[in-house]
Amino acid sequence: GSPDTLLDLTPGGRSRLDGTMAVSVASLLAILVAGLVLARALGVENRGSVAIVLVWATLSLDFGSLGTMDAVAYHSRSVGSRATLARIASVPVVVVAGIYLLVVAAGVMDAIRRDAIVLGVLLAVAMYLHELLLRLHHGRSALRRVNLMRLIRTAGGPVLIVALGAAGQLSIRAALGAYLVATVVSMGLGGLGMNLTKGSKPEQLDVGNFARYCVDSFGTIAAKKINRGADLLLITIISTRADVGLYTVGLSTTIAILSITESYELRAFSNAVALPRRHPCSHYLRSALVVSVGLGVAYLLAAPALIPFLYGGDFEGSARIGQALIPGVIFFSVSRVLA
Repeated sequence: GSPDTLLDLTPGGRSRLDGTMAVSVASLLAILVAGLVLARALGVENRGSVAIVLVWATLSLDFGSLGTMDAVAYHSRSVGSRATLARIASVPVVVVAGIYLLVVAAGVMDAIRRDAIVLGVLLAVAMYLHELLLRLHHGRSALRRVNLMRLIRTAGGPVLIVALGAAGQLSIRAALGAYLVATVVSMGLGGLGMNLTKGSKPEQLDVGNFARYCVDSFGTIAAKKINRGADLLLITIISTRADVGLYTVGLSTTIAILSITESYELRAFSNAVALPRRHPCSHYLRSALVVSVGLGVAYLLAAPALIPFLYGGDFEGSARIGQALIPGVIFFSVSRVLA
């Protein structure tokens, strides 16, 4: 088709794009505030325990999904019934839980309470089912429902954590429970009134094609996980819970720079693919570079005083970790606009 079919830049299309960005910003703010509350309420070691459970639940989701999440998005029009969706999810659900339990058996979580570990496996399975449903809606271009699910899933847990912290009831179990409740509620709303026959193709799902797409997608997921999550995985294995807690706070305080420059990435992408002739996008690159470098320098100067002030004196080491990560954050921010 013509290039202008690749991205909808009509007023309605721009509105959905802006809505997606607004959800990202709202989720980021909620996550940052929740991270601060968690650190203040739980301390360094318990903050590390929450991070360890979440890291391995996410890893189990990514590898245990067997590539079905992206495959469902690509073949969404061929998923014409809830029974088909259930059959697709049946094996990955078992694999997701199995990977998590293997990690537990290997002793990675020996220092963490048993109830937190149980919540972790429930969260891993719930996150997979949620993501599968989300990708199905995404493949069918139901962006309003996608944004609603993203907002409840990513911001709902942090909001509950802030409420629990304000009530003085925050613990490792309560924090993980908050993430689980938000995921289940989001999944329930995502499935409410869902009509899979509407807009579906009359033919049945091509199992062979679907399986090949799963294999390709699994390779991409594995590469991304190694590229972008190897640091956290390694630290949870070789370091103490306190070290994980310090690293998690240091890492989370640098995420704002990535999220802010994401707006330049989306605008550059929409101009690059939607306009009928070559369009100069270099100003987006310059803007992203100026903003990321400016924020990075500000972080380097302010972090040693600001992080202990916000998170408490026990997290002073997080400032040095964040400072060490800043050069990589700047390069990664600019590279996304280039890509």
